[in-house]
Amino acid sequence: MSDTAPVPFDYVRTGQVIVLADGPELLVYSGSNDQGMWKAMGSDVYMGVGATESHVLAVDYSGELELYRAIDGHQQSRIATHCTPRRLEVAPGGESAILADDAIVLIRFGGEPQTVEVPGASCLAWSRDGTQLAVGSRDGTLRVLDAASGTPIHIAHLQGEITDLRWRHPNQWAVVTGASVQLYAPSADPEVGLQPVKTVSTEHPILRLAISEDGAVAAVQVRESLVYILELIGDKKVGEVEFQRPLGGLRFGPAHWLAFGFDDGDANRLDVLTGKMTRTQAHVGRAQNAWAMNVRVNHAQVRGVVVGIAAGTSPIAKHNVPKIPKKRKKWFKWVAIAVVLLFVGFLCCGMSGGLGLFILW
Repeated sequence: MSDTAPVPFDYVRTGQVIVLADGPELLVYSGSNDQGMWKAMGSDVYMGVGATESHVLAVDYSGELELYRAIDGHQQSRIATHCTPRRLEVAPGGESAILADDAIVLIRFGGEPQTVEVPGASCLAWSRDGTQLAVGSRDGTLRVLDAASGTPIHIAHLQGEITDLRWRHPNQWAVVTGASVQLYAPSADPEVGLQPVKTVSTEHPILRLAISEDGAVAAVQVRESLVYILELIGDKKVGEVEFQRPLGGLRFGPAHWLAFGFDDGDANRLDVLTGKMTRTQAHVGRAQNAWAMNVRVNHAQVRGVVVGIAAGTSPIAKHNVPKIPKKRKKWFKWVAIAVVLLFVGFLCCGMSGGLGLFILW
């Protein structure tokens, strides 16, 4: 495995579970306390995992897609997809998409796998409601497919290979090419299709992308163990997180909890609003690994962006709550003037033998 190779990893948006795979072993942790819930041993190396509130899915190198009950690990189904998988993405409703060579495979449990040819397919992501699937390609083509039929709804052509992409609230696609995240949204004109909204750039090529549920914050992996935290309103870097081991996955879960997936079945979680950090606890029979995590994030700045979005404002210029000067009561000003005049008057009286005159306002 290379230093930046993806690790089969997922963190449910609603926070119930964290899922990782280590070779043929599937490891599921509680998303609330990071304790091991259950594990399963497959018949081949797992290439991708995904999860919903109620289920965990995993696809192995042979193309077998397995469905487990999230609460206890009971296997409920197994489907042959007849492909060599490279990545698995699962929609909140359980719809699954497998990235294969020059194709994607759409699966709904209870139905037959549907193969859609996509030349040079390199990455994929579901919309929040599971009705659309975006597929990026090595030649820079972005296709947004209707999930039910697999037919393209929108197509856009970007410069450079698309290496990752994510859906962004309320109706945008965040697409990674080189050192940039480009935001695309459907145009009001059907003939235009997708149109660029903005571009957020970094000084290093971006390897992986995650976006918070409200669309306010993005996390981008720029080196094997370095992640930048970006706010997507003012397009600014607000911090970074660095590890002493290679990182293999990024996912935002509930609120603004960001999870980091590593090989050997480990994960960290970070609340980018408060700085609270946690780590998974080893399953029974597995070694408890140790590693360092260095967090340098301006949490107050992140909170400002999040509060601004929740309030329906656009805090682009500043993210700190402005200080409102206290209003002094009018009588205080006149008392201060009177004191000064009294002091001056007494001085004058002393200097002129008591003949000084002053006016009291």
